Amino acid sequence: MASPLIGLIVGLIYRPAYKLSTSKGVWLSLVTLYVALTLFGLAIALFDLAFGNPVRGHLEGILQTILAVWWGATLTGYVVILWPLAYLNHWLLGSMLELRTA
Repeated sequence: MASPLIGLIVGLIYRPAYKLSTSKGVWLSLVTLYVALTLFGLAIALFDLAFGNPVRGHLEGILQTILAVWWGATLTGYVVILWPLAYLNHWLLGSMLELRTA
């Protein structure tokens, strides 16, 4: 349920970057990837707090979940796959915006 909202937030963050150079866009896509991972971890943590194990501290549980998502994406190598896909996604959306405004 949170995925469309996460995508919308990341898209709004990246929207001003469509006019940047390619190298800056590539690096910003990495930043937006980690923003998306953060929001995904936050959604998991909030669900866990609402319906899961309430024994953990609230802030500690949220931070632990976000760090676990970062850790998992980075150390398992998924970031190597997700980063180019994030840039491709931003590039495709930017191309669609250019067609719409032309």
